[in-house]
Amino acid sequence: MENDDLKSLWKKVKTPEKDVNQISNMLKAKNHPVLRSIKRQAIFEFLAFVVFLFCYYTLFDGNKKPLTINLILIFAVALNMLNHLKGYRLQQGFRASENIKDDLKSFAAKLKSYQIQVIISKIILVIGIMLFFTNGIELNEKKWFAMAFIAPVFILQLLIIYNIWQKRIARIKLNIQDFENR
Repeated sequence: MENDDLKSLWKKVKTPEKDVNQISNMLKAKNHPVLRSIKRQAIFEFLAFVVFLFCYYTLFDGNKKPLTINLILIFAVALNMLNHLKGYRLQQGFRASENIKDDLKSFAAKLKSYQIQVIISKIILVIGIMLFFTNGIELNEKKWFAMAFIAPVFILQLLIIYNIWQKRIARIKLNIQDFENR
């Protein structure tokens, strides 16, 4: 089959028409795979942190730690949970107007800002957790070795988060370039 035949066949295919209700259902958050993924991750982390916050005071001797250390840990966990909510709202709030190219540029800038906020909140979370668990203990050789093992794991997590956001932003920028090249 030649190119011209293929093009003429393609033009004959009718696009199925969708009514307003069908389009509205497609745009709802429960049908959106990215929002569903973000929501699932946020709920999982939220529940894990809530369980941690309920247990840390007695299970991890939070009652024996200084109030400042407890407040730092609670702040770090709360900041991380609020950041997830902000990310969900950011994704949920994207609405395209007449000029989708400008909307995508604005959205990419917001995502870049959010990426930095995510990394900072994760760093604060790691610092809060490390301060909590290292406060009041004598750091011997084994504990320093354990911390030397844990630190690269946290750094690797930060790099993974950074790369995930870079890829998301790069995909949006590719879409912007597609609009500019048309």
